[in-house]
Amino acid sequence: MDAVFLSVKQAHLAAGHFGRRVLARFALTPARFDLLVAIGFWGKTQREVRRLLGLARSTVSELVDVLVGCGLVRRSRATDRRTWHLRWTARGRELLERAYDECINDGFVSLSIDRVLACGQPEIDTDAARFSLIETLRALAVAFGRGLPPDLYCWHPDDYVGALTRPGEDAPEPEVPFAT
Repeated sequence: MDAVFLSVKQAHLAAGHFGRRVLARFALTPARFDLLVAIGFWGKTQREVRRLLGLARSTVSELVDVLVGCGLVRRSRATDRRTWHLRWTARGRELLERAYDECINDGFVSLSIDRVLACGQPEIDTDAARFSLIETLRALAVAFGRGLPPDLYCWHPDDYVGALTRPGEDAPEPEVPFAT
């Protein structure tokens, strides 16, 4: 196996391990978290979620079955009787908001990634390293026949409520990507 592919695979596995550890207290996996985020506030069709996440139909179907079984997602037939529409349940929304606030809005995940990108060298521009890495991985995906979603959201510490408020100020309402 090429060293680049092996490194990408190792990084992917490490990221999955990190995500499972961070989300464990919410009884979520990275895949379940991503699916809830992709469904968004107004809901989406199962096909839209599949395309957004770039997953196989059977994978999304199995994930949706699990989340429906956990009481986090409601699946209903659209008027054409062929399309499934997905929405969060009240429990699903509450769990996602808690997980999102504690893992994303507070900047923990992004700052952890920035620490890794800086390799212990404070002079490294982590924003530049982050976007360079994203562009490299995007180029690899496209070169091997798999484009990334055009609306891929890239986390940045300035997006977090904690980074936007000073002590004594009211925090703005946190927003979930893909929610509108």
